[in-house]
Amino acid sequence: VALASVLVIFAASRVWYHAHGVRFDVSPLNGFVQYIDPGLLRHDLWRSVFYLHSQPPLFNLFLGLVLQAFPDGYGAAFHCAYIAMGMVLAVSLLTLMRILRVPRWLSLALTVCFVAGPTCVLYENWLFYAYPVAVMLTVAALWLYLFVRTGRIVIGLLLFSTLAAVALTWSFFHLAWFALVVAALAALLPDRRRSVVAAAAIPFALVFLVYAKNLIIIGDFCVSSWSGMNIARMTTARLLEEEPTCVAQMVADGKLSRVALVVPFSPLDNYKGLLDPSVSAGGIPVLAQESKGIAGATPPSSVNFNNVAYPSIARIYMRDTVALMRIRPGSTDGHGAGREPYSSGRRASTILS
Repeated sequence: VALASVLVIFAASRVWYHAHGVRFDVSPLNGFVQYIDPGLLRHDLWRSVFYLHSQPPLFNLFLGLVLQAFPDGYGAAFHCAYIAMGMVLAVSLLTLMRILRVPRWLSLALTVCFVAGPTCVLYENWLFYAYPVAVMLTVAALWLYLFVRTGRIVIGLLLFSTLAAVALTWSFFHLAWFALVVAALAALLPDRRRSVVAAAAIPFALVFLVYAKNLIIIGDFCVSSWSGMNIARMTTARLLEEEPTCVAQMVADGKLSRVALVVPFSPLDNYKGLLDPSVSAGGIPVLAQESKGIAGATPPSSVNFNNVAYPSIARIYMRDTVALMRIRPGSTDGHGAGREPYSSGRRASTILS
């Protein structure tokens, strides 16, 4: 009865939100930097996903498969997929709370409040990977309970396959996180250590292979080549905004590279003359594009941060961040502006020129 009630209320809430103007937002497909050019997803999917280094590959693979299967009605297809995820989330939440012996009436009320709430509904209507990851983590919690209770390798394989899917969807869930989960279960379940290792072996190997593939292609053991740029946004870029003279002086003194004078995640034109010209895309469109849309499916709308030049740019930013931490540690904690000024005997305009 509780399960049926949740599903009925879930369906009724979606009809109510739709009647009040909530629509599925498919616009990120053409604009978000995390996504491969839709033209390449349609016409060069497998090669583009293989050479994707800026993001884990799974969500872009999902986007491409839907675009290819429903070339004209992809918006409705994405919406149906997210509705199905919402139903799985609702059932999983209710089941988890019953497993944890939350009273039936309270578990039903909490599940309904969550899945019918505006936050959940808005994420469900947004083409981004946050909602699928939330669903997978909730389902993984169910597999975890069943695996601990039964010890069956098949359930363990479902658990670690779900965690592998999470790790291959969002780079925040690093390979080290996956390994930590495996190690924790092996330590907490000593009598089932072999089952844990056996169930985790193939999913872990799949995630490891994606990291290894990027090591071969771009020289970094990662699933996202943006780490250096992301860190620079919080360090050198912040200092550049607040004290440009200081950063310019460090560059002039050879303490930082000239890349430090460029805001991270800038178009490639901003880095001209600062990069190794020998880096080649090898004729791979997803590595050669500077702006999305060159393949012809969409007008150029955003920078292609999967371009082959950005991994080396990110490494330069990372080296600058390490150097900045040594020169001026206070500037890397988010509150360093105005403290420990680096010597700036010349005007910023003179240094920058």
